[in-house]
Amino acid sequence: MSDTFSQYNFSATPDSFKGEHRSAEQVRLLVVDARKQTIIEDTFSNVGSYFDDSDVLAVNNVGMGPSRLNGTTHTGLEIDVCFLMLDSPQTTSLLWDVVILAESWPPTLGKFTLADGSISGEILGKTQDFDGPYWIERDRYVGFRGLVTIEQSPAELAEVLAGRGKLMHPWYTDLNKLDVKKLNPENTVINNAVHVSEPARRITGEMYQGYRERGITTLDFSLAMCFSWQQSKPDTNLSDYRMNAEEYVIPDASIEQLKSASNQRKRIVSIGTSGARVLESLALPPVAETKRTDIFISPGFKFKYCSSLLTNLHNPMGTHVIMACAFGGRELVIEACEQAAKSEMRFGIHGDSMLILGDFDPLSWDTTL
Repeated sequence: MSDTFSQYNFSATPDSFKGEHRSAEQVRLLVVDARKQTIIEDTFSNVGSYFDDSDVLAVNNVGMGPSRLNGTTHTGLEIDVCFLMLDSPQTTSLLWDVVILAESWPPTLGKFTLADGSISGEILGKTQDFDGPYWIERDRYVGFRGLVTIEQSPAELAEVLAGRGKLMHPWYTDLNKLDVKKLNPENTVINNAVHVSEPARRITGEMYQGYRERGITTLDFSLAMCFSWQQSKPDTNLSDYRMNAEEYVIPDASIEQLKSASNQRKRIVSIGTSGARVLESLALPPVAETKRTDIFISPGFKFKYCSSLLTNLHNPMGTHVIMACAFGGRELVIEACEQAAKSEMRFGIHGDSMLILGDFDPLSWDTTL
């Protein structure tokens, strides 16, 4: 019988979610070592002391940018539309995958305008439920994920978003009030994601320099993060669950790094869940590619490349926690989350972090690439 989401529950409460941005010295760190079966509390600034000198850090280089515009429907209802990605990989497409939020249920069909008429389009239908009360302001909004078509080109939409758009964020923090330099990771080269890896943006340039001096390397890839998870119920079986697709690009240089690291049995640490989603979506042996992935990593998953994960403390019964359990084992990781809650560590965006060191060898280590 498959595991259900309820088996990944723990006692974090809404009070565990705080909205203040903190530095690497202020953020706390849980180190979960599956090989030693230990849980250690430390600070994030010391995370490098748990890396080996030969480690490879897989880091997403896509930062977040404005994705949300305010407007009205044909009925006069005020709405927020968060643009996730083009429904078609072709950049000439005008069909978008979006989240639509409003104070009362927005229509699933009909025309709308955004940004004082700068963007006009039509809602074509709902595709998924969406946890609207969790976003922007607590328990204020409802909404859904759906498809829209707009009259403007992707370039025109990008220009309006850059000038008039806002960031998407959960109820307990308004990222729009933060300095943009604090929002994205050190290695960011493009800003078109809806959200980013929290641990990745805490690793400072000074920390990276110290890692490089020890021989630790980074492997860059691009994944535009835009709500990979779908809503689930506690009794949802993991075997029945599906993730939403996200687009990634991994270049030749990173593929060569990946092959070399695998052949030399170097440990690959995913900085944020996006690294595992991209690398574990690659073939064996890997090739450079631009593609979409809807991979769902849960306990029992056979890893090809990654063996450790640096992530944040996330919502109970969420896909991030389930992925963490695939690296460290369900019992140990859930015990660590319970310990974090009892120690009044923070969860979610701005939350404290967790490094999971796995007790397994990825498949590619036994393969000549």
